[in-house]
Amino acid sequence: MPYEVGALNLPKNVKDLPKAKQSQWVSVFNSTWKKARADNKTPKEADEIAFRMANGVLKEARGEGKGVGGEIQGDGGTDVCICSSCGNKQKHDRGIPCVEMKCSKCGAKMTGVLKESDVENKLEKTNSLQSEKSDFKISDSLKAQENKSVNDKMWEKLRESKVKEIIDELPTREIAEDNKAKINDTIEQFMDAESSDELPEGLKEKVESAYVLLKEAVVFKTEGGVRYPKEAYAYVPDAAMPSTWKLRLWDKEKELTRKQIGAAAASFSPGGFRGQKVKLPREDVALVKSKIRAAYRKLGAKKDEIPRWIREGEEMRNYVNENGAVLIDEATADKLAKGIVPVRFLSPGFNSSKGRFYSEQSINDAVEVFEGAKMFANHPTKEDERNIPERRVQDWVATLKNTKLSDSGNAVGEAHINAGWLKEKVQNLAEQGDLGQLGLSILGIGKSLKTSIEGTKTMLIEGILKGKSVDFVTEPGAGGYAGLMESASSDLKDLDIIGLDDLKESRPDLIEILETEFKTNQEKEIKTMAETEKTIEELNEKVATIEKERDELQVKIEEADKDKAKAVAQESIKSIIAEADVPEVAKTKLLAQFADADSDEGVKEAVEAERTYLAALSEGGIVKGFGKTKEPEGDKDAVAKLKESRKANYIDEGFGEATAEKMASDYVKGM
Repeated sequence: MPYEVGALNLPKNVKDLPKAKQSQWVSVFNSTWKKARADNKTPKEADEIAFRMANGVLKEARGEGKGVGGEIQGDGGTDVCICSSCGNKQKHDRGIPCVEMKCSKCGAKMTGVLKESDVENKLEKTNSLQSEKSDFKISDSLKAQENKSVNDKMWEKLRESKVKEIIDELPTREIAEDNKAKINDTIEQFMDAESSDELPEGLKEKVESAYVLLKEAVVFKTEGGVRYPKEAYAYVPDAAMPSTWKLRLWDKEKELTRKQIGAAAASFSPGGFRGQKVKLPREDVALVKSKIRAAYRKLGAKKDEIPRWIREGEEMRNYVNENGAVLIDEATADKLAKGIVPVRFLSPGFNSSKGRFYSEQSINDAVEVFEGAKMFANHPTKEDERNIPERRVQDWVATLKNTKLSDSGNAVGEAHINAGWLKEKVQNLAEQGDLGQLGLSILGIGKSLKTSIEGTKTMLIEGILKGKSVDFVTEPGAGGYAGLMESASSDLKDLDIIGLDDLKESRPDLIEILETEFKTNQEKEIKTMAETEKTIEELNEKVATIEKERDELQVKIEEADKDKAKAVAQESIKSIIAEADVPEVAKTKLLAQFADADSDEGVKEAVEAERTYLAALSEGGIVKGFGKTKEPEGDKDAVAKLKESRKANYIDEGFGEATAEKMASDYVKGM
């Protein structure tokens, strides 16, 4: 973990170092530790890497320090030496400590400095942060420090006065313009004081004020020109370092969307998101996936709609039974007099036993589901749990109201006391300084998942489904100790949580009844299904028979319709021919011609054609109306001409050539 100069928790060998060397060690350790965490190293791995780097730098910079507990040495690991008197720099002769070299200008002793490459790396890191849309320009001032000695007073002041931290973090903070102007002014004054041995009067206070303004500002990360807070990301290992944040869940409109959540989820898939798989410390993966699942649920996604590489194991329902505490600092006399006691009833992260880990979503859920929860005096006895699980009305002493999420992420609220004796008791406890002895314990239903977080096997509480009650108790917990009670080992059985294993153990007779009923119902269903299938088969056969009969009736109907139409047509044909002004022989011939007709269409035309033919025949000298007349030899040509004439008449009347030919031939034959 990061250190501060002069801190009591510094390693013993570092505490013994001069202040400048101690400051150098802390600076190297902290920057290396943060980079290691950003590279997905575990806290333990980051510590090991940072210790090696910080101790290694001390060993290299032998020209001005003791290494780690040794005698003062020259700087065999630097590129240049600098005069402690006039500031002159000259090339370091490898193998000769800087303190044994003399200045070529004034003859004073030389000291060692950091390698130029190390200085450049520090400058590049600072300037890269400066490029993130900040109007705070300090790169030129920092570059001017490039060749300064590690002992240089300006760098020492920069580290000790928190200015370096302000410079590094300013581009990642959302600060009001007037406050930003104050910070810029403070930095400029600090830079102007570079040549002073001491900081100008009042500047230290200004730096402290600027530091407070910085820390109070919202931290953000810029992506695609849009600033996002830490709440927009699923992975936030260090809230103060946006560069470590990963897996954004918000879109550019700063809202949760399926598309953006899907991109974060895809980073865990075998193929990654656009070919890139996210790299996270192994102990953080479960919690990050939990945040992504919670984001999906906020958008109403069902379990099977969440990608399988984000789902982890089978979720369970368990009791939430954690201890909370009275918020002593907020329990004012005025509030207590009104019977209002500020309380914290659930905290995020591990409980004290580390058997449970409460996600941010579970805390948010708790704020919602415990609003208005009844608060009782003391836990119920086992007998009460069996006989009066709804609790006694006389034990109801308060109601939990105004629940909310505190700035530190805890679920907090106010206990509004309705019992006079308890109101008097809490005031007496407060006056005697014993209010901290009054605690509370919540009971609810949680959704959990067995997993490993930060290398610890635990039960991840992904959400709180139901708040049942809150009890005042005499032993307050520090953030909770009980966690989720396994339902199989609890005397309290609740339909919201009881599982099959619990049922088998406590009510085997009921299991037997259920199994028998299930078997009976299954047999009934099978029998009903068989009967239904048989009925369907019989109905299908009936349908086929009916369809056949229908088709046969349809044929008969069509034939009857045709016969009816033919009969009607024949009546009409006979009527038309009977009324025609032609000889009987011609009528008989016409009736024979239309004997099979089912329509009187063309009859009138045929009668007219007959009449025209007879008229033409009488003009040719042939006797009409006396049967066939033997044609004179010389009249064959006349008959042929008559046939052709008749054919032409039929064609003119609209008959086809073949039909006209047949009608003309029949006409001549019937004469």
